[in-house]
Amino acid sequence: MKSLLDEYDTRERNCQRRWNLVLKENLQLSQANQETQQQLKRQRDQLQHVIAVTERNLAEANLKVAHCQDEVDKQKAAEFLVAQVRLL
Repeated sequence: MKSLLDEYDTRERNCQRRWNLVLKENLQLSQANQETQQQLKRQRDQLQHVIAVTERNLAEANLKVAHCQDEVDKQKAAEFLVAQVRLL
């Protein structure tokens, strides 16, 4: 009977140890998930900012083209647009 109780105690300790490892792993994965979610939010915010700046630059470039009055201005505007496209 004592050997049976010892066996059950050993199994219980093993199960408890494994359960603690599972809980620890779950906590680590949860923390990693939170960090990944925060990083994703920062990247989304950064992308939205880049898009807004790009759209603003494009609108400014379109205004410059629209206000061109002679060939020299058109050439300057075209060069400006080429330069802006390279920046994208």
